[in-house]
Amino acid sequence: MRKDILKKLVKIDQLGVHVVYILGNHDPLTVKQRKIVHKHLDKIGDNQIEIHHGYQVRLNGFLYQISHGHSFDFFIKEHPYLSHLLDLPDRLLIHLDNWFGLGVSQLAKNFVRQFYDWSKIIEKRCQRYLAKKAFYGIIIGHTHIPKISSWEVKTKVNIKPSRKLRFYLKTHKMPVQIRTKYYLNAGDWIEPAHCTYITLGERGEKELHYFRF
Repeated sequence: MRKDILKKLVKIDQLGVHVVYILGNHDPLTVKQRKIVHKHLDKIGDNQIEIHHGYQVRLNGFLYQISHGHSFDFFIKEHPYLSHLLDLPDRLLIHLDNWFGLGVSQLAKNFVRQFYDWSKIIEKRCQRYLAKKAFYGIIIGHTHIPKISSWEVKTKVNIKPSRKLRFYLKTHKMPVQIRTKYYLNAGDWIEPAHCTYITLGERGEKELHYFRF
């Protein structure tokens, strides 16, 4: 983590905003390294900044799982050193875009996605994960593609059957409950065309925003 970024996070925290830093594949900090970062934060100023690999938020009964999303990327899990090596040219292209406005990084990514729809694979893995969990939605980044999508999941009603219900179930199927699940991708703040973020409302409303400079 760069010190200039840490200083900005402390300023935001001191304004009264609860700051939670979610670790991703570019900053896989160990417990010892996280303690060092917290020491740097304390030197900058008083703050309540939290650093986690994953985080959960409950709003008006709706529970969301928040993570960077690289845990759903099996290539990074199986080939960590190769993924870091392949990441270097991508970072270089993004810096060139930011300096000269060439748009080369986006062209390169669009070319790769024609052969390997990486973002859709990650989204499907998130869907399979949510189907087994009680979360209302999952919020990630990682793929750099901002998106909000939803789908319906059928789950069996968890009840203790009475004698009458047991007799009913002999000739009928177990009642199911249909729940809506949400996949929310916050995008990124390194590609010039993105700079996106997601807001969650108290009543379950979800919005994707594009920051305008």
